[in-house]
Amino acid sequence: MTKVKVRFTGAASHNEGITQGASSLETGIEYQVLEIYTQSEGPNFIRIESIPGQLPGLFDSRLFHVTQSEIPINWRTFIGTNGGISIRPALWHAPGFWESLMDGEEWAVGCYHDEKEKIEST
Repeated sequence: MTKVKVRFTGAASHNEGITQGASSLETGIEYQVLEIYTQSEGPNFIRIESIPGQLPGLFDSRLFHVTQSEIPINWRTFIGTNGGISIRPALWHAPGFWESLMDGEEWAVGCYHDEKEKIEST
């Protein structure tokens, strides 16, 4: 099984900057990771769908414990101009992908669901 999964450990022991968006998460629940993003300077994030059917959010990795750590076969590594590293499906790296997904553009919505299904089914 090639999946990265994490369990939300709770927000109580972290400051507000770390817990941004964490109110949509449930303590003790395991989540499927859709992307890993590390910054060259600053916190690291994981992208998860905290509310089924809603757009996935980026959450500070310090809020989680890794429960499965095998990288899905459709993921690739990208280094941004600022030195940050993204590990995610290659098709999600297309210019304007995330903006198009947020705008509900058909090509991006289809691509998101296709790649997410590959992650969840492998």
